Amino acid sequence: MDLQPLRRELLEIKGAVEALKEQEARNGFILKELDHLKNLLSRIQRQGMPAAQIQLPPTLIELYGDLVANDVDPLIALRLCEYTQRALTEEAGPDTLDPERARLFMRRVIANFIPVASPIQLEPGRMRVAALVGPTGVGKTTTIAKLAAYAKIELKQKVALLTLDTFRLAAVDQLQQYAQILQVPIHVALTVEDLRSALRFYQDRALVLIDTPGHNPKDTEVLDQLRHLLAELPDVETHLVLSATTKPKDLADLVHRFEPLNPTRLIFTKLDETSTYGPILSTLARVRRPLSYLGTGQEVPQDLELATSRRVSDLILPVPAEVA
Repeated sequence: MDLQPLRRELLEIKGAVEALKEQEARNGFILKELDHLKNLLSRIQRQGMPAAQIQLPPTLIELYGDLVANDVDPLIALRLCEYTQRALTEEAGPDTLDPERARLFMRRVIANFIPVASPIQLEPGRMRVAALVGPTGVGKTTTIAKLAAYAKIELKQKVALLTLDTFRLAAVDQLQQYAQILQVPIHVALTVEDLRSALRFYQDRALVLIDTPGHNPKDTEVLDQLRHLLAELPDVETHLVLSATTKPKDLADLVHRFEPLNPTRLIFTKLDETSTYGPILSTLARVRRPLSYLGTGQEVPQDLELATSRRVSDLILPVPAEVA
């Protein structure tokens, strides 16, 4: 009996079965990818941008989803993705948008986009004055203590503290405790003349740090009083202190309301109390003022970082562990 035809038939059946398995595997992968994209688009819609407006390849849709999940404003996230798509396509063609390369490129875009300020510059023989302003509860007093401790302990500079916060005795007491620990002088200024007198007295200090009342920014009367006091300091470096835990819409409102004080820099505090950092990027995009410091906890002085574009980029779009 000739078994050769039977062997051929069995081989053909085996080949057909293997091909079917491969096809099922491919179909399963495709279905898995489609489910992934469907979930991404659903997440995008929930976070404020209609899916119909998102015309991006899958790699960038995923990056877009990561950005908005980190509370980056949806429109800013879309613009970042569109720029990344154009730049990478022009550089190496449309078939080069692999996920790792696109993520690393966008991190560089974010880093280049973020304005950062140098630390408070201390010069021999010149008194530098820095005031911290902002709403209640963002950590202005603790941030001043961190700056004072760093200047005195690490830089070996003479420091003085001033407070204009006569509304909250607890804040004055807290600053006085820090001043006692650091062995630096502190002065409470109630009037413009108090402020002028204190600055004349502290002319020999390399750094004078001014704490201001934390108040409801809708209280325009208090804001006007503070603006009047700060106007007496033509060379003051004003930092607007904001909490990273504040809702994005509230951050935009706060920046607008404190605009009369003409802050030249931003400080974000309480990074340790949130897991989403996109509002930092969104705020910087709107106000285009440099970021000076980041507060990462309550410890004095170690929980204060000089802001860098790389650090913020890490917060906004982290590198996955397998890539890092």
